[in-house]
Amino acid sequence: MDSLGYQNPDDTRREIRADWKLRTFGISRQEIWRGFADDIGARYEPAGWRKSDRVVLDLTPWQIVLDIYLHENFIFTRLRAAFVTAAGMRFRTYRQTPWGTLRKALGMRDIEIGDPPFDDEFIVRSNQPEKIVALLANESIRTHLLTQTYSQLEIRDNDGRRGPRYPANVDSLWFSTADRIDDPGRLRASFDLVAETLNQLVAIGAATQDVPGVQL
Repeated sequence: MDSLGYQNPDDTRREIRADWKLRTFGISRQEIWRGFADDIGARYEPAGWRKSDRVVLDLTPWQIVLDIYLHENFIFTRLRAAFVTAAGMRFRTYRQTPWGTLRKALGMRDIEIGDPPFDDEFIVRSNQPEKIVALLANESIRTHLLTQTYSQLEIRDNDGRRGPRYPANVDSLWFSTADRIDDPGRLRASFDLVAETLNQLVAIGAATQDVPGVQL
């Protein structure tokens, strides 16, 4: 009997190899990110020279960028969004460490939000205590942070030596975690956290809805 001939033999061999790879190693992070980008209406950008692959979501007037980076031999997943600042606010909130617990035991005080479960888990620092309390009064932001592990949320005024140059009135909101996020649920929660924080920064008068004009 003649071959049905519905598939080129080279294509067949490629599909067999791809199927073996999928069964052996599972879906790659890049494939998960690509599918996630399609699901949320973002775009997936493959890795380039000295850059990881990225997911870029346009959320007017902001742009949220997901990528990975290496710091002191550790791999971090991060989300960034440049925004126009209205008050020069800086803050950093991150999970408790043994040193942080000792600091509190010794009476060295950080900013407390007034929510004991959150205050017990996170160190909060800011140059504008009243505004960070107002920011974290948003229950959705606190809930998202509590569900993430080894994470921190902060405002920076630059991306380091290799990053873009920011105008004086532009800062960047960073969310980072010390692992690779390849779970679509965690990815969505991380984007929701950054989007909610940007909106809350506007609500408390720490950011504007002007276009920042910075390409991350």
